[in-house]
Amino acid sequence: MATAAATATTPPLARSLLVCYASQTGNAEWIARHLRDGAERRGARSARCLALDELAAEPAAAGVDADAAVLVFVASTTGDGDPPDNATKFWRWLRRAKKPELDTAFRGRKYAILGLGDTNYSNFCQHPKRLDRKLIDLGASAFMPKGLADDATGLEEVVDPWVEQLWEALPTVLDLDPSAAAAFLASGASSFMAAKASKPASAAAPDSTVPKATAGTTSVNANGSAVATASAATAQPAAASITGTTPTVASSVDSGAVDDLDAALARLAIPPQHAAAPIALTVLPAATAADPATAVPPLPLPPTLPFALVATGERRPFRQSRDWPPCAPHQASAGDAAGAFAYTAARPFAAQVVATRRLTGARAVSRVHEITLDVSGMGWAARAGDVLSVVAPNPDELVLPLLRRLGLDADAVVDVAPAPGSAAAAAAVRPLPVACTAYEVLRYLVDLRPPPRAPLLQLLAARCAAADSDDARRLQALATGAAPGTLRALRSERPSLADWLATFPSVSGVTLAELVEVLPRLQPRQFSVARIDHDGPVGGAVRRVSLGFAVVEYETPGGRRVVGHATPWLEALCESAVAAATNGGGRVLPVVPVFPKPESPFRPPELLALAAAGEDDAAATTAAAAAAAAAPLVMIAAGTGLTPFVSFLEARAAASATAVGGAGGAGVSAKRARVESGEETVVAAAVANEVAHGPALLYHGRRFLAGADGDGDRIYGRDLDTWRASGVLARLCEAVSRDAVPPHAAVEATSGGGPDLVVHGYVQEALRADGQRLWALAQDSGAYFYVCGSTALARDVHDALVGIATTEGGLAAVEARAFWTRLSRERRYCRD
Repeated sequence: MATAAATATTPPLARSLLVCYASQTGNAEWIARHLRDGAERRGARSARCLALDELAAEPAAAGVDADAAVLVFVASTTGDGDPPDNATKFWRWLRRAKKPELDTAFRGRKYAILGLGDTNYSNFCQHPKRLDRKLIDLGASAFMPKGLADDATGLEEVVDPWVEQLWEALPTVLDLDPSAAAAFLASGASSFMAAKASKPASAAAPDSTVPKATAGTTSVNANGSAVATASAATAQPAAASITGTTPTVASSVDSGAVDDLDAALARLAIPPQHAAAPIALTVLPAATAADPATAVPPLPLPPTLPFALVATGERRPFRQSRDWPPCAPHQASAGDAAGAFAYTAARPFAAQVVATRRLTGARAVSRVHEITLDVSGMGWAARAGDVLSVVAPNPDELVLPLLRRLGLDADAVVDVAPAPGSAAAAAAVRPLPVACTAYEVLRYLVDLRPPPRAPLLQLLAARCAAADSDDARRLQALATGAAPGTLRALRSERPSLADWLATFPSVSGVTLAELVEVLPRLQPRQFSVARIDHDGPVGGAVRRVSLGFAVVEYETPGGRRVVGHATPWLEALCESAVAAATNGGGRVLPVVPVFPKPESPFRPPELLALAAAGEDDAAATTAAAAAAAAAPLVMIAAGTGLTPFVSFLEARAAASATAVGGAGGAGVSAKRARVESGEETVVAAAVANEVAHGPALLYHGRRFLAGADGDGDRIYGRDLDTWRASGVLARLCEAVSRDAVPPHAAVEATSGGGPDLVVHGYVQEALRADGQRLWALAQDSGAYFYVCGSTALARDVHDALVGIATTEGGLAAVEARAFWTRLSRERRYCRD
């Protein structure tokens, strides 16, 4: 009787698993996909992997209410504690859905959460923590403790043991196929992330910062050859207007007279940063099975894939792949209800390059450009603080040599087919969006500079010519954590797939399907919009936007030269566009595939207030926006972190000009503009034109003083001086780290139109010099503080602001930190 009673009260096991991810850079998605694969191999009868936004779009179709599905979430955090882009619709759905719908989706559901974050930011793993609280409120219950992985110390320190706990706990909530589970155990296969494997975080240097760079480097032009950078440029050069040419998506390979891969390789000049080079494994001894000191686990078998790639019989020469469907931008149809936000990484918009200019001079350590794009057909109501994502391909200098090294047919079109015995899994996985060639996979779909992860290293080990070779043992030692010091060092070296193959020459026979399985997906890069050119009234669709970017190139600790993914490509497009304009109709005009970020938490105070207030009470919404706009605005940046603030100040300048012209007023009028933002309408009140703005203060750091010939790195200098002279900027303070500051520059300016204060050092030194003023603004005037730049900058600025609260406000250290934490919760302290 006791057994029968226990059986009656024990809830039935779920028959399906949903692995949901919220991913900004691809790390959470990568982990989620492999969790799904691991569950299938362990006997899960039905396992799906999808983004949180997909779950929100069609919860029933996704299977959230079918068979009491178990939910596993892998969620990262972006910005200053915000959800990634592919989770914004999910949270909107949670706010809007009716109780019966949410009860069906979540009440009584079993779930587990793995969070990815970075303790360099104050709101560590804020998004997965928030998700955990929300699920509990909705009636779900966790079947295992949540994991919170820290990128600052290595995600694998938490991810690996959490995954092992998941495999142990999953049979208690999910009905597994016993025969499949037994086969998996008999195979001796390891988890998708071996113990002590490399962290699943992108080691790519962000395109917004330049860790190291050297003046006088070369750039890559549109046909792949190295060309010298211009030796001088003005501080504010006129934009090169580009007209009268035909737009096209740029390709690194000149289509003329290139008939096959060998001919293309013969014509391709490969610069050092893309040339395959062996990786120095100096601290890894030769590993042999006979040596107990270097013994490693047995080599794995080649991975068992739930899909196969089969030839369709069609051939598409790679020189024609510039119009490949997934990356070929298109115009929105007239009936596209989602508007600009219907565009995604897989379906981007074709933005034509219409102007470019160089913002830095010859002395600058890094090259900074501004590129202007025509987005008039996108229907985007862009506003100050918005972000545009750029879909940049891998360079042919990496792709073509890899095709030759791996022996892949560049032109044969392949499509997905089920692997034997796994038809359902293959249908759910769909690793390729459409049928495509090996060239298209390597150029547009996969990351060719992946962080060293266990699956890639185990694949290369399994594909060594001899299982007992030194190459195979070394790779397996790396994959299983037998050489953790070497693996940590390799992350900072950012080796490409070609570098791994050059280091281990006995690797051969790697298939395209295996690469698709183990390599992370190529991710778009995001850029803050600096300038917005509207077709008509503010709040309507924009005609052009301008992006400012620094070309990322630096030297690793091991002496390797590394370049960013998107910024060198954008620089080459700038050069190509200028050449097209110079040669008249002789060359085609480049096009950049782009799509807008649906929601940006880094907006001017009045827009943040509008988003927080909602639309229920129009009067309260308008009052909140007016109050936020009237508060002081403090902007802090270094280098190209200035670009979003240019959009802030340009919007204020336009509002000031409108008010002077009589179209606006000192207060907020009853007139309001409604701006489409994704699926919901935001009341964006005519705040852009009709509110009284409080004082704006800017603190900007760079390396050099502004020279008379404009040879330094004072980007947007003329604009800043103009805004300071007109009063749009109430105070302008600058810090220079390499040039000595003349005594007269380090005191208050006596005339308008230039910086009020210039100090030697980093931007935090300028903050400390103005500490009394800043504390009064924060404590007494309700000021909003914005910080834009690298993680290191955000940390140093935060320390400086905490110090100001201590020295000027008399707070204890704990109280000072709590003060800025409170401002962050109130959205008065925003970091990007």
